[in-house]
Amino acid sequence: MKILALDIGAGTEDVLLYDDRRNLENCVKMVLPSPSQIFAAKVREATRLCKDLFISGDIIGGGAFAFALRGHVEKGLRVVMTENAAYTIRNDLDGVREIGIEIVAGENEPKDFDGITLRIEEVNLRNLEGFLTEFNETLLDVDVVAVAVQDHGVSPKGMSNRRFRIQNVKELLKDSPKPETLAFKEEEIPSYFLRMRSAALASRRQVPRAKVLLMDTSPAAILGCLKDSIIEKANPVLAINVGNGHTMAAIVSDGNILSVMEHHTRLLNPQKIERLLVTSRMENLVMKKCSKMGAMVCSF
Repeated sequence: MKILALDIGAGTEDVLLYDDRRNLENCVKMVLPSPSQIFAAKVREATRLCKDLFISGDIIGGGAFAFALRGHVEKGLRVVMTENAAYTIRNDLDGVREIGIEIVAGENEPKDFDGITLRIEEVNLRNLEGFLTEFNETLLDVDVVAVAVQDHGVSPKGMSNRRFRIQNVKELLKDSPKPETLAFKEEEIPSYFLRMRSAALASRRQVPRAKVLLMDTSPAAILGCLKDSIIEKANPVLAINVGNGHTMAAIVSDGNILSVMEHHTRLLNPQKIERLLVTSRMENLVMKKCSKMGAMVCSF
């Protein structure tokens, strides 16, 4: 079996081309800049040149890209985005317009537009295939494309995306509290996960014969922690992933998630992490918002 695994984070994109005919150590592994970082650099160059921007394409991670677009607008420059691409900035398109970004229907730039056009993509397997060809590798025989991206989901009006995110985690784990429950085949992705659905469609377009699997980056890292040979027999386990964007921790017993905590990494230090982990372990919580610290905790 051959699996192309992509973990697309805030700063980097981690790539593993797993081939069961080889030892894992000999499989192709790469760490690349994330699409958000790559397109943010293109936006900053357009800002330097004082050029307006028209942006079409897929839904990608916002992060650095969204921050660069805000800076572009603040310079008095025009940003026009297609509706689909605009979901990159916020899941609420009214919120995107409030920033000063214009949204147009369809994929064509406005007739009055005079500037630089960008087509954004989160999953670009054509470029990856071209690179791998130089090393006698191909994606034509890949059986599975597994993609991990962070997706808060489209939250209802009046609900923060953080609260909506943790509520969804709780609902999904209610009947089957295993980390694997948070992985979706392409036809199973909930409708509110727009970024996951976009990544699945992009993967399907480019590798039509492969199966496609999507998962949020934070739960995927927790699941990965549990597969470490050192802790496979440990029970219970406190698994922690400290990512560039989010930190997630979970208490797992007999393969079931008992409690989950998530926080923005930039707001953490060792003392805060310890305090949050003790809170999630010792208190009998159904759901709690630690408003001062911006953390979300839920127990099952």
